[in-house]
Amino acid sequence: CRWVLWSWPTAAPGLGCGVAVAWHAWLYFPPGVAVGSDRVARLDRVTHFAHVYAHVARPLYPHKASTQSVHTPQGTPVKAGQSGGGAAAAGGGAAAASDPAKVFTRLQGVAAKLAIQNIDTDMIIPKQFLKTIKRSGLGSAAFHGLRYLDDGSERPDFVLNQEGYRNASILVAGDNFGCGSSREHAPWALHDFGIRAIISTSFADIFFNNCFKNGMLPVVLPREQVDALMEDCDAGKQIDIDLEAQTVTRADGTAYRFEIDSFRKDCLLNGLDDIGLTLQKADKIAAFEAARAQTAPWFDNAAQEAIAA
Repeated sequence: CRWVLWSWPTAAPGLGCGVAVAWHAWLYFPPGVAVGSDRVARLDRVTHFAHVYAHVARPLYPHKASTQSVHTPQGTPVKAGQSGGGAAAAGGGAAAASDPAKVFTRLQGVAAKLAIQNIDTDMIIPKQFLKTIKRSGLGSAAFHGLRYLDDGSERPDFVLNQEGYRNASILVAGDNFGCGSSREHAPWALHDFGIRAIISTSFADIFFNNCFKNGMLPVVLPREQVDALMEDCDAGKQIDIDLEAQTVTRADGTAYRFEIDSFRKDCLLNGLDDIGLTLQKADKIAAFEAARAQTAPWFDNAAQEAIAA
């Protein structure tokens, strides 16, 4: 007698593009039947595992209350029955799904100039700081090799250590910003430091995408416009970035228009990340789970047993 754990992904009907669940099942193959055969295999137990995040904490299956602690990626235990203002509370509304910390509409201030080409992610956040999975607390390590001497003291010649630029929320940088390894800690560190927008002639693709997921705006402009903005940085002049209008305006009133994907623009304006986008479909998710509870209740039972174990 042989038991084999079989796993397969399947689409979740009605939840929209990119939404799927994974099923896991124990299959029983009697003697004489090859493992993997479609003959005589009997489905014995099906389990469905799910993650619950702190801001969507709720009973996985409302008709069966749970008192088990569910640990979020941040490591904070949250009772599954507590309301976290998530899917159950959101009811599919954008307001509950939005993260105010990631809303980007307009940004004004003095920008810091980093006239360095090919600033890679190891320069932004060195490898020794990658052990954490928390998005906060990395600001002090941003540009660590550029900001600090070997004894830990600040380099006085680094722009972010100079008065007038310590609290800069805009960077104007050299070409190919964010190249190197695909560590999301890089935008985490910049955001935690206080950077909300980066202007350059080009960005590495993965870093560029990760900026939008973390409430930051990467702006691509032609070389001559970036050079002009760097001159404003040296003079301590303010820069105005208007996402709605898609413009970067200099202190003298000169405006440069930038392009941005309409979907990403909408996400930034409304403070939506991947989880927030999913919560907008909370009503459809709840409807799917309710329908499944009626047609395949054994899935819910097995999941509850797995959580309790």
